[in-house]
Amino acid sequence: MAETIVEPGKGRPPDFRVVQVEMDKEGKKKFVSVGGIWTQGKSKGGTDYSTLKIGSLRLLVFKNEPKPK
Repeated sequence: MAETIVEPGKGRPPDFRVVQVEMDKEGKKKFVSVGGIWTQGKSKGGTDYSTLKIGSLRLLVFKNEPKPK
């Protein structure tokens, strides 16, 4: 399998790896690591979130929950 991705400046491996399926020269499918997901904690509003990083793209990921009324 692919090498472990470490977020620059943090020093810890991701909680989840993001992989992409590619074909090798013989037509066999293989998984290639393209990023990772790091569980961060809580936002200022108290919502749990994670960081998804693929290459230089960095996105915040929130659980899909209805907002309290």
